[in-house]
Amino acid sequence: MYTHQKKEKIIMKNSVQAIILAAGKSTRFNTEKTKLAEPLCGQPMILFATKLLQKLAVDTTVVVGYEKEIIKNIIATTHEDSIQFVVQKEQLGTGHALACSEELWVKENILVINGDMPLVTEQTIIDLYTKHQESNAIISFVTACTPDLSASKAYGRVVVQENKIAIVEAKDFIGDVAQCCCINAGIYLIKKEFLINFIKTLKNNNANNEFYITDLIKIASEHNKQITKVGAPFDTIRGINTIEELIIAEQIKQKELIQYWMNNGVRFAPHYTMNLDLNVTIGQGSYISDGVHLLGNTTIGNNVYIHPFSIINNCTIESATEIGPFAHITNNSSSFAHSLINNNGKTMPNTFLKKNTTPHEPTSHFSFVAARLVHHDIPSDEQ
Repeated sequence: MYTHQKKEKIIMKNSVQAIILAAGKSTRFNTEKTKLAEPLCGQPMILFATKLLQKLAVDTTVVVGYEKEIIKNIIATTHEDSIQFVVQKEQLGTGHALACSEELWVKENILVINGDMPLVTEQTIIDLYTKHQESNAIISFVTACTPDLSASKAYGRVVVQENKIAIVEAKDFIGDVAQCCCINAGIYLIKKEFLINFIKTLKNNNANNEFYITDLIKIASEHNKQITKVGAPFDTIRGINTIEELIIAEQIKQKELIQYWMNNGVRFAPHYTMNLDLNVTIGQGSYISDGVHLLGNTTIGNNVYIHPFSIINNCTIESATEIGPFAHITNNSSSFAHSLINNNGKTMPNTFLKKNTTPHEPTSHFSFVAARLVHHDIPSDEQ
């Protein structure tokens, strides 16, 4: 499987380029800000798509519009100048957004993905590409099925009638959604030649008066072109349109992160009240209690015990350290191994948590430390 995936990535690099759609106004988010800057497990939403494509070695262009400078700055901070940008001056729909990038289409296949899908996996993209190539399809797209109609009500439905296939957007769908559970995920792989010939034929005669990229499916079907569908688990293709959907996606990602670290020897208390960011690393044999927040680029060593309701943000905690409860360790602080950072501790940024040569007197119940804090080895009879 590994060899197959590696081979597919190499082929994709040569024949696929990606367009991320990130120009929308995030109206349903109801914050008057772009949702793509919102953090999910400590990482802005838009970076999930850009980093996914970076792992696949696919050249990427991002279509920006609403609050474009915010999105561009977030991406540039992480990717520097490796990603191109195109501006959609008016938000006239996904089809129009894709058309704005036409002058940059240079490779055989154009991968299109929405920027608000933080849970998409590499495997889904590889499966889409593999099936697209094997079937010699003009257009391939990802679908999902879920019995939860409340979660899928905003998605376009995949409708097949008289051997023709179309995607009907939620506002335009007429019928019983329970009888049409196959939904469109919002990920497409399209032959460049087809796009060039048909992107300008899109019409905006729909409930939103927008140009839909989904209409390309119907156009391809009407011209008897090969169309391929690839299924994926619904939780992996969830789009984020509301704050409620953001919270649900973050819970799914949290569970995924916790499962990963448990498989690597980390034990967690019941994790309903804890917060674990994406870039945190944890050594084996460690124990994370309830109410703990591990944030930013925090690194936890092996056999660390973190007591309840401690917050560690962008810090390095060495092995065999005991922390809390109620400790608050802030930006760029670090500890020696075998330290005891006890009750109600709080540090200023760049604090150096150092072992003391005097044993058996762990510092406890301290409230605030400005520059340097001395901690001690945990006595042997307490280990």
